[in-house]
Amino acid sequence: MIIRRAAIADAKTLSRLNLDVQRLHARALPHLFKFPQNEDFALQFIQDQLNDLNNYFFICQQDGEDIGYIFARLIERADNPFMYSWKYLYIDQLSVKVAHRGVGCGRKLVETVYELAKQEGVNTIALETWSFNQDAQAFFRQVGFELALIRMWHQETPP
Repeated sequence: MIIRRAAIADAKTLSRLNLDVQRLHARALPHLFKFPQNEDFALQFIQDQLNDLNNYFFICQQDGEDIGYIFARLIERADNPFMYSWKYLYIDQLSVKVAHRGVGCGRKLVETVYELAKQEGVNTIALETWSFNQDAQAFFRQVGFELALIRMWHQETPP
C-alpha cells in the first residue's frame, strides 16, 4: 500500500473517490447533501482546494489502484479575548472505496496526517462526523480520536 500526496492532475480521481461517502451522506441527509450525478461532481471544488497551500490531499494506492484519500486543512486561529491562538489540522474528508475498507488504507491515511502534524509543529488534529455515521465514529476512535465537542441543532420543518 502506497500513500502519496495528490497533485492537481489527481482532481478527477479525488472526485471519483468521494462518490461513496457523498452518496452515504446524501441518502442520510438529503435536505443537506447533494446526490452526485457523475464522477466529476466535485471536480472544480477539488481543483480549487488543491491550489490552496494550506490544504493537503493524500491518495492511498493498492496494487496500482487508487482506493482512498484524505483531505486535511491547516487552520490558524488568531488570539482573541476568549481563546489563545491555535494552529491545528482539520480532516475535512476521508473516503475509502467500499470494496477496500478494512485493509488498512484509512488508517494509513490518518497516520499520514499525524506525520504532517509533526512536520507542521501542530499538536491537534480535529474532524467532525455526522451522528448517523456510526462506522466513521468507530473508525476514528480506533485510530486515536476522542470526543471533544458536541454540536447541537434545532431545525424547523420546512413549510
